Amino acid sequence: MRPARRFTPRLPPDTPNTEVSPCRRSPTTRRKRPSPSGARSRSTTWPPATPPAHPTLQHLWSTEGVPVSVTVTLVDGLFVGRAAISTSLNFRSVVVNGTARPVAPEDRAKSFQAQTDQIIPGRWSELRPIKDGRSGGPSELDTDGKATPTIGVLSVSLTDATVTAKTHCISEPEHETQADRDWNDGHNWAGLLPIRRIYGPALPDSTAAQRGSAVPRSVQALVAGCEAG
Repeated sequence: MRPARRFTPRLPPDTPNTEVSPCRRSPTTRRKRPSPSGARSRSTTWPPATPPAHPTLQHLWSTEGVPVSVTVTLVDGLFVGRAAISTSLNFRSVVVNGTARPVAPEDRAKSFQAQTDQIIPGRWSELRPIKDGRSGGPSELDTDGKATPTIGVLSVSLTDATVTAKTHCISEPEHETQADRDWNDGHNWAGLLPIRRIYGPALPDSTAAQRGSAVPRSVQALVAGCEAG
C-alpha cells in the first residue's frame, strides 16, 4: 500500500513564501532551496514583526515634554518579626508625576554642577572644566543632529509629588498576636535591624594607581563623614 502523497497547491507569484499548517492557525516559515549558484537565499516570515513603540529614548527629548513618573525609595531598616507576616521594612519613598522637558543648552552646565556637588560636595571645583561652547570652542553638550543630546539633562516639576514613610514601632509589631509572642516558650526574638549607607575605602583605578594620584579632598571628606557617623 503506497503512502498518501501530500498535495501542495500552487500559489500565485506574488503570494508570500509561507504555508499554513493544518494543525496551527499561524503561518509557518518554509525554507527555500539553495539557488543553483550555491548562494543561500534568506527565509522570511509574514507578517513582519511589529516594531517597538519606542525603540530608543529619543522621544524623551521632545520640546513639548513627555509625561513621566519618577520614584525614589530609601530603605532605612529591616524589621524582623516573630511571624513571616510581620517581617517588613522601614522606608521613605517619593513619587513624582510630571512632564520631563530637556534643559536648555545654556543651563546644562549648571545642572551638572548641581548634580555633581549633590553627590560629592565640593567635587565640581576639582574636575576638568566642562566644555560648554561659551568660550568659542566645541561644546560637549551639543546635540548629535537627531534631537538627542550627547549628554542631556531632563527637568521634572516637583509640584505633583507624593511622600510615603513607614516606621515600625518596636514595642508594638504589626500583625503579631499573643500566640506569636508566646511561641517557643516566649523566646521568639523580634526587633529592628537599622540599615546604614556608608562608603568604604577609596580604591584607585589602574591609571591613578600607576601614577600615584592622591585621593581628592572631596572624596576623603565624604568617606570620613560616613566613618564619623
